[in-house]
Amino acid sequence: GYNFKNIDDDDDEEELGQRRVTTQKSAPMPAPQKVVPEVKPINKEPVAPVATAEQVTIKSEPKSSIDWPKVPEVPHPPQTTFLGSNPQAVPVPVVPAPPLIVTVPQNSKHLEEKLDRLLDIVQAQSRQISDLRTQLHEQQNKNAEELNRYQASLGQVKQSINTRITELVTRYDQKVRAETQLASHNQILQIRDMVTQTLPAIMAKGISERVIPMIMTELNRSMLPMIGSKIDQIATQMKIELASKIQHTDLTMRNTIDIVCRSQSFVEAVGNSIQAGVRKGLEQVYQESLRNIILPGYERSSQELFRQLNLTFSAGTKEYVQKLDQYVAQQKTVTDRTQELAELIKKVPEQVNGTADRQNKASTTVLREDIGRDFKVLQTNLLKILRDTIRQEIEKGLEAQASSLEDSVLSAVRSQAQTPAPSMVDVQEQIRQMLTHAQINKAFHKALLSNDLSLVEFTMEKAEFRLVFNPCPLEQTVLLSLIQQISADMSNYNDLKHRYLTESIINLRWTDPITKEHAPKVMRELTQNCQNFLAANPTSSLATGLRMLLMGIQALGLKQI
Repeated sequence: GYNFKNIDDDDDEEELGQRRVTTQKSAPMPAPQKVVPEVKPINKEPVAPVATAEQVTIKSEPKSSIDWPKVPEVPHPPQTTFLGSNPQAVPVPVVPAPPLIVTVPQNSKHLEEKLDRLLDIVQAQSRQISDLRTQLHEQQNKNAEELNRYQASLGQVKQSINTRITELVTRYDQKVRAETQLASHNQILQIRDMVTQTLPAIMAKGISERVIPMIMTELNRSMLPMIGSKIDQIATQMKIELASKIQHTDLTMRNTIDIVCRSQSFVEAVGNSIQAGVRKGLEQVYQESLRNIILPGYERSSQELFRQLNLTFSAGTKEYVQKLDQYVAQQKTVTDRTQELAELIKKVPEQVNGTADRQNKASTTVLREDIGRDFKVLQTNLLKILRDTIRQEIEKGLEAQASSLEDSVLSAVRSQAQTPAPSMVDVQEQIRQMLTHAQINKAFHKALLSNDLSLVEFTMEKAEFRLVFNPCPLEQTVLLSLIQQISADMSNYNDLKHRYLTESIINLRWTDPITKEHAPKVMRELTQNCQNFLAANPTSSLATGLRMLLMGIQALGLKQI
């Protein structure tokens, strides 16, 4: 089988792909007509146009990430060449062979490009799933905001309930007062009517007809106002008592309603009821969005993706097998022709050996005769020339030796003591004069030959940094020696040494034979000394520069070496 090692989906995407709604499996969905758009690969080279089978050659080594079937090895005619680009390959003896051009189809590149495009489509689907997740997250945020609005509306409902209760209590108070006043007024009217109806009958029975008018007159004049005033006092007192009772009842009801509305149980009950109503709607919205939008879209895109992947892979595999069969047939033809050539070549050495032996014998005989005659002629002349040349060289050597001995004797007589070696001041003066005359390479060469680090530091201080490295006139041997002596003593490492060390490494020519031979050892010593300096001085201001220098050595110098 074939492995797709480059396809690596996220765990969340695999989990989302596995959580499909079972209800939609019963109803088969029609094949989607929309083709997933081709997405350009990320951070990859642009895809080349697909070539025909005659224009494409099969790669000898497919990508390591895909397990392709290996092409069978076919024996080739022996040739003197290096296999591949490896200079250490074993050479094969050269045998002349007729030129043969074989067109090898290369469908693996086409197939790999298709697979890359399919992988890009998978990445696009992953991004679409991420977008759907983002939309779901936004929907959750919207639902949370809606829940906050419901809570705010709950507070408004609580406030409106308190206001409504206050209004109802006020209306009830007014209604009770009106009913009480109406009842007291009706009671007074009933008492008055009863008195006016019963009193004349009573008086008519016990009092004579003459007294009745007088009594009636007195009653109307004095008794009725008194009774009316008493009744008014009673009504006023009843109104006051009723008002006080109503006010007390109003306060009690207000306090009770306030306590009930502020109680935790009432608030929780109202909140739970609102939450229950809202939760049902939100759950329905979530389920509908998941069932109708997210899962169907993902299922359609996955079906289309795997359908295209299956079709492309099947077509590519068939085409690859066809091209492989063609290649094997061509190689078989080449093998047959090679065997014929091999049989012919086996007969060639015998013929060549026989002809060569005959020619060698004839040539040897002729050469011996010619050399013998020429040697006899030249022997006399050579002996004469050698005698004259030896005599002249001996005379010249004796004359030169005599003159040198005479000069040495004269110089020994004239000088009484040996000339002292040049002092440090003289060497510094010579280096200063060399730097003045722009002889930078000679100055550094003289300082480095002294094996004195102080003299090297003097040269670095007196030389102009811009002239030393822009452009760099120093030889490769001078640069390597300068790097070695600067890194030998890191105890007084400063910014000037760091600058010289960095520029010296940059100006090394890694293709130079001397640099190739000596640079690895110098760089290893430099790396070790820099690491020791960083371990001993981790807080130094030059620690960052040294770390960058070590990274540059590892990334640039040693790779090229």
